[in-house]
Amino acid sequence: MIIVWAAVIGIALVVEFLTYEMVAIFFVPAALVSMIMAPIDVVFWWQIISFAILSVVFVLSFRPIMKATLVKDVVPTNVTDINIGKQIRLLEDVVDGKSLIEVNGVTWTAEVSEVLEKGTMVEIVGSKSNKFIVKGV
Repeated sequence: MIIVWAAVIGIALVVEFLTYEMVAIFFVPAALVSMIMAPIDVVFWWQIISFAILSVVFVLSFRPIMKATLVKDVVPTNVTDINIGKQIRLLEDVVDGKSLIEVNGVTWTAEVSEVLEKGTMVEIVGSKSNKFIVKGV
């Protein structure tokens, strides 16, 4: 059974290196405990149960800490997220909750929840698909 747990460790490491989701890595210590249980003739079912319980405990206990420590200040990379908070003028009157705005020289559709006229200042508060969501300032 040591070979089984060594294979689990190897697979978990490969999956973690390929995905970097901070989940598979926590199967390694659980598999190590089960690997230690194998040569002392602990029944295989107990090895599996300890592996499952320890995996859940490790993931729930340490993953949030690791994510908070390793993932810092994610920089938005898409145009819509970068422009949230900008104030711009509407290019046309709001019709059926939609209007046009110009952001960095590109004309975009804007969803507006209020009736506003052309030239009104609006603030970009979010995005949906390829549209900005704006509100009057």
